[in-house]
Amino acid sequence: MSGKLDGKVTVVTGAARGLGRAVARLYAMEGAVVYALDMLAGEVETLASEAGDIRPRRMDVTDADDVAAVLAGIEAEAGRIDVLVNNAGIIFFKPVEEVSVADWDRLLAVNLRGPFLCVRAVARGMKQRRSGAIINVSSNAGVVGGLD
Repeated sequence: MSGKLDGKVTVVTGAARGLGRAVARLYAMEGAVVYALDMLAGEVETLASEAGDIRPRRMDVTDADDVAAVLAGIEAEAGRIDVLVNNAGIIFFKPVEEVSVADWDRLLAVNLRGPFLCVRAVARGMKQRRSGAIINVSSNAGVVGGLD
């Protein structure tokens, strides 16, 4: 790898599976210190043995206190957060009439509230340093509807 991210402190939410896992691994292979965050603590733990400096943590992106505590802990440990990748997200593959209000509330909590809470937690430090990057991952599900 090229070492493009040597020494950068990165945070990746939704890092247990899929795109989040791939991003965490790639960032570590590029030299970043990667804090891999997910509710699936067991799965995110296995990342630590896969590539570079990966530091798994359990975090619930929908819980304001948990987000604030975990991200403040990372900043205290690492001294800063250079990159935040808001990747955690959920989707339901069922007709809208079968989506419960509880399902809908959960979807909004993970997909909208989660990124807001994470950005809010890292923004002050990035602004003070006048440095940092925030990447918000989304799906095309908001643009292209399903047929069900």
